[in-house]
Amino acid sequence: MLCLPRLTESEPAKLYSCADLFLYPSLHESFALPVLEAMASGLPVVTFAEPSIMEVVGDAAVLVAPTTIDTIVDAVKAVLTAEELRARLSMSGIERRGSLHA
Repeated sequence: MLCLPRLTESEPAKLYSCADLFLYPSLHESFALPVLEAMASGLPVVTFAEPSIMEVVGDAAVLVAPTTIDTIVDAVKAVLTAEELRARLSMSGIERRGSLHA
């Protein structure tokens, strides 16, 4: 696990630009702002199928049931190995972010 110090306002965007995907395994969210930020950066997102997260991502992320580590691993592998899926998620995330801010 990598623990980062408090980031400045511009640093998350720099980190998102270096990543291949954004994994957000959170069970308790009131609003998934990091997911929205990642989607706005064009990052494909893999996250848990929790109501508040599902409301934010719509169909612009791979949603997994938080049942076993295997479901998460399979979703991450799918995103990393399927160029078409990655591209669709990237575009859908950017579009979804725009529609939420409209």
